[in-house]
Amino acid sequence: FPSHDNLAATIANIQPLRKLHYASFEHDKLAYYQLYIQISSKNLVFWVKDLRTSQIIWLEEYAWPILGGETSICDNIAVIHQAHEFLKSIKWEAIHLWLDNQSFTHIPIDFFRKEYVHRYLQLAKGQKIPSEEEVCHVPDTTFGLVHVFSTERSLIDWFMTNYPLVDLHIKHLAQRVVQQAYQQAYKLILVVQQESVWLAYHTEEQLLFCNRFGYKDIKDVLYFTLFVYQQLQLDAAEVPLKVYGQIKHGDELWLLLADYITYLALGESTLDTCRFEDFAAYQYIGLD
Repeated sequence: FPSHDNLAATIANIQPLRKLHYASFEHDKLAYYQLYIQISSKNLVFWVKDLRTSQIIWLEEYAWPILGGETSICDNIAVIHQAHEFLKSIKWEAIHLWLDNQSFTHIPIDFFRKEYVHRYLQLAKGQKIPSEEEVCHVPDTTFGLVHVFSTERSLIDWFMTNYPLVDLHIKHLAQRVVQQAYQQAYKLILVVQQESVWLAYHTEEQLLFCNRFGYKDIKDVLYFTLFVYQQLQLDAAEVPLKVYGQIKHGDELWLLLADYITYLALGESTLDTCRFEDFAAYQYIGLD
């Protein structure tokens, strides 16, 4: 962990990768705002929604690690928290924490039993859940699923300690991916993140596939995409691929995918709560 002087210098020089906001944001109106925070091993994105207008009025993105070395996600979050002009407030109407990690599964709601929650996740991961992780589950009656996932207990403890008496809602990004797949029924969706991708496919009736893969090279992304087409017996010449996240029309990954997939398109966003100028909402699938 950095020395006191180095930490102070780091805090003073923290800069987000992206910062968008409206002049309508009022620091003394946080009780009317909800704070959304999406966390992965590579970045943090947070946005603020005004409940009076249902509009997202502030968004920032940061890349890890800020502190460098072997520091934890909690250490890095703490630095942003300390440096930021309003994140330290405990006056939020509610906080929504979206987790983007590899530790998740989906269980049909009719078969779910709370006493087996650890077993579900262990079977999905093929290994025991470490004692320092907290296993969570969130029912999703819209899709007849229970989203089961885990994260470091220290992360949850940090939020509960730093935001006492604020309603904290913890969910997994898999839930948003499933929702997006449903909205794009009969189309395969691909969400490109830094060193990970999501792939999902939903018919009008049910979810057929949703998984997250780590990758090192864009050829890995192509491999996983074609693998899912094959596994689901979908024809890449007929079934469209909708892409989200860190991809742009005409970039290297786009051109590679276009060589194999006939109907390739940026994912349309049905989001009407985020209207920043020159902002591509498809890049942030977690936005709600």
